[in-house]
Amino acid sequence: MVEEKDMKKLAYEIQDYLKEKDYYHDVIIYFNNLAISSLWEGEQERNVSEYMEYFNTDTITMSFEGILYEMLNYNVQGYKEFNEFIKSKGFYFEFGNAWNLALYK
Repeated sequence: MVEEKDMKKLAYEIQDYLKEKDYYHDVIIYFNNLAISSLWEGEQERNVSEYMEYFNTDTITMSFEGILYEMLNYNVQGYKEFNEFIKSKGFYFEFGNAWNLALYK
């Protein structure tokens, strides 16, 4: 199990990566029973249960639309690089639906 402080650090690393690649649109990242999102003004952490009924508290879960949805579901430019980024953090991801995923060790 990954410690909460490490999960928070990873969540913000993913956020930074998505911002850098211009994929951080219509994205919510869930971790430690909290959520951060491109949909909210400023940097805010909010209670997860307000936004998603199903999430895994032992890992990071993400929901997304738009650019990230297209990149991940249609395996277009950026998919391989995103996958490698997640692998470099010691994780892999699996889809729950076409619009969400969870990270696993």
